[in-house]
Amino acid sequence: MSIGSFHSGTTSGIIPEEAEIEIGLRSVSDKTRNQLEERLKFLIHNQATSFGVDAEVDIERWYGPTVNNDKAVDTLVNVAKVLFGDENLIELEKSFMLAEDFSYMLNTCRGAYFFIGGATGEGDYPLHHPSYNFNDNIVELGAMLWTNLVESYLKMP
Repeated sequence: MSIGSFHSGTTSGIIPEEAEIEIGLRSVSDKTRNQLEERLKFLIHNQATSFGVDAEVDIERWYGPTVNNDKAVDTLVNVAKVLFGDENLIELEKSFMLAEDFSYMLNTCRGAYFFIGGATGEGDYPLHHPSYNFNDNIVELGAMLWTNLVESYLKMP
């Protein structure tokens, strides 16, 4: 859960008439997401009631959980290891929370969401950071990986 924005009032010392909080929820399953949403509604409404005020909870679902297919991950890992070597492959030990439209693709077909590292060691910033600077040198590596993934897929029975 992350608080993306909080807006209330116009000045200090005056209790605002209303407040708006925008919260982002991410989970690794729809079941967990449903539980989070229900719990959040419960907490907000009970907190509001305890202060004698009203609360409105409006939940907009943008993207579902991005869950990779194990077979697709195995193919990706095998191809990447051949191309770049074991030492250049970092496998995440736990789930990575994404809000990604690719989740819709993974609901209909086998696939794997992955990152191609582009760190240069010189003031590297994560994607979506205002100072992020795309490393053009990884374009060729990405093209090689995709080409080999397609070739591997075409050879599958």
